[in-house]
Amino acid sequence: DESILMLDEQEELCQRTGEKYREGLTCLRRCLVWGGKDDPCSADNEMAMGAAKRAQVIFLQLGDKGGEASAWDKISQSHIIYFDDKAMEPEKALAAAEKGRALHHK
Repeated sequence: DESILMLDEQEELCQRTGEKYREGLTCLRRCLVWGGKDDPCSADNEMAMGAAKRAQVIFLQLGDKGGEASAWDKISQSHIIYFDDKAMEPEKALAAAEKGRALHHK
């Protein structure tokens, strides 16, 4: 997919230049691309979850509460948007959503 290749290039550039904030944003964009596919699968959801977790760590390191809250929102969504009901983790989704909500109130 062309959009994934562009994001790969963007993330590599951010890492080379040390632009952590833009790297975090790129991770969040990956979540949107994988989640917005016409025919998504569980592997896409796992990739989105991984990108959201990377974004959360980056924004935490930067002290960017808004970015971190956005990442927790994507993590929460990834816990409940599994295409196999057995893989859904509503408790983890709720915990991630609560972390994001708490950051918005700080």
